[in-house]
Amino acid sequence: QKITISGGLYKPRSPKNPGAFDFRNYLASQGAYAGLKGEKIVNLGTEPFWGWWKLRKRIINSFNQGLGTPEGLVLSSMVLGRKSVDLPLEQRDLFINVGLAHVLSASGFHVALLLGIILRITRNLSPKQQLIIGVIILLFYAGLTGVQPSICRAVLMGFAILIGQTVQRKIRILGSLLLAATLLLLWQPLWIWNLGFQFSFLSTFGLIVTMPTLIKRLDWIPPAIATVMAVPIAATIWVLPLSLYTFKLLAPYSIPTNIITAPLITIISLGGMISATIALISPTLGSLAVKILYYPIHFLIKLLVFIVNLPGSSYAVGQISLGVMLGIYVILVLIWLNQWWQSYWKLGLSLILGLIIIPITYHNLTLVQVTILAAKPHPVVVIQERGNVSLINLGDKKTIKYNVLPFLTQQGINNINAILVFNSDNIQDWRELNPHVNVANFFHIFGKNQPNSQKISAEKTLGLGSTSMELLTRQPLLVKFQTNDQSWLWITDKINKYQSAKKLFNLQSLVLLFSGKSLSLNTLIELKPKVAITNSYFVPKKVRQELEKRKIELYWTRQDGAIQWQPKQGFQRTLITGEKNNVY
Repeated sequence: QKITISGGLYKPRSPKNPGAFDFRNYLASQGAYAGLKGEKIVNLGTEPFWGWWKLRKRIINSFNQGLGTPEGLVLSSMVLGRKSVDLPLEQRDLFINVGLAHVLSASGFHVALLLGIILRITRNLSPKQQLIIGVIILLFYAGLTGVQPSICRAVLMGFAILIGQTVQRKIRILGSLLLAATLLLLWQPLWIWNLGFQFSFLSTFGLIVTMPTLIKRLDWIPPAIATVMAVPIAATIWVLPLSLYTFKLLAPYSIPTNIITAPLITIISLGGMISATIALISPTLGSLAVKILYYPIHFLIKLLVFIVNLPGSSYAVGQISLGVMLGIYVILVLIWLNQWWQSYWKLGLSLILGLIIIPITYHNLTLVQVTILAAKPHPVVVIQERGNVSLINLGDKKTIKYNVLPFLTQQGINNINAILVFNSDNIQDWRELNPHVNVANFFHIFGKNQPNSQKISAEKTLGLGSTSMELLTRQPLLVKFQTNDQSWLWITDKINKYQSAKKLFNLQSLVLLFSGKSLSLNTLIELKPKVAITNSYFVPKKVRQELEKRKIELYWTRQDGAIQWQPKQGFQRTLITGEKNNVY
């Protein structure tokens, strides 16, 4: 169905906060460099008589009718891939956080399972007949899943296996993988930046070159169990460096989880494919057939919830550099190809761990940084000082999920010394969204008492290493904090008429952070800051001119994005000047 929409083009911007989702890069990876702000639907077009989406909808509706939610949507994702299904974020993140993201993506596992079913059913037919039937079914499955890069790679390799069986020649699996990757990139060059393509290629490469060696080393256990154990280990070895570079998270339980859940996932996927076939013929029969999978899927979800809530189930490693990632892959290739490195693989493992751990440890122990994250209605301040981390304000659930947590992950922060929140309700929001980052102390200014949280009174100073925070007044809300000889004052309202704020006027090296409705010129004149940072909706022209006249630097988070300060580098904006105007 083709829809005609009129509107205005805009230039996608980088995220305002470090670590947040980069919509501009995502669109660029899809070959899109402009967005359309729709204003009017000109023509809805006519709905086509046939389409792959109709078949997908038929299967999804049948599964939902038979299983309900979320079980029906989870099974639909396991059979068709999550890009074809509107899977709730809670369920998607659950599988990702335990290292089972591939289960919700149409991938080589699904094609291998489907190919095994085809060869089993057609075992009494000639190889040529098997080839024709196999090619037709694999092409149909590729169309049904939306022609995703990972499924296309697997289908091409499936073709190679069927052709090899027909001509009775042994297929070089590694050669077929490289050929499949080359053909796909010639067809869709931009797929080289597609994470699905990259992970699919690397995991398959790991199964080809590493799994046989692992199975030999596991010869002391039954072959079937050895294979189940070797598959996730081999795939993880080659996927992990790219995963750490991209997501900055380590799931320590991912390999055990893959081993434990492998039989259950195989049964569910197999049953899902059979039920999907029935649903294409009769949705009613499909919904009845799929009911047998309810308890296995329900048990799988409960098991993953248990695993994700275990201590240490997720660990933020922070941003590793491209050079470190490439260095790790160089060592892995040497271990694969060079006999000397194969003999001293433990040395290679030590070098890999050193490449990851040493830079991260040095960074955390030497970094002194204050980050003002852009958020509404008030920004979030993250203070990092040589391993000690403190936060002022958290914001609502949306701010925590899409701004605070991604930044903490990017910085490799797993422990926080203290969080000072304006409203104690935000503490409960934090605990619901993030059970993994350990917080030693919570402090709140307004609201009811929460477990492990202390209400602070005016003029009380909190000492956190060499960083100090003090609540000066509640009305207006004034918070002062100091780190590395730099004084900061956070104001949420005009203060020039308050006698209680007179002592602020002589602060030295003052950075003023203002998050009220509009930046007050009188406040600036009285406080005489060196730097002013505001989260206000509007900064009057008169104020900007006065700041420029007095040589006071102005940073506006709504326009400049997050602001970061370090003792040597000074203040830096997240958004570059050219990105502030995003209209063509």
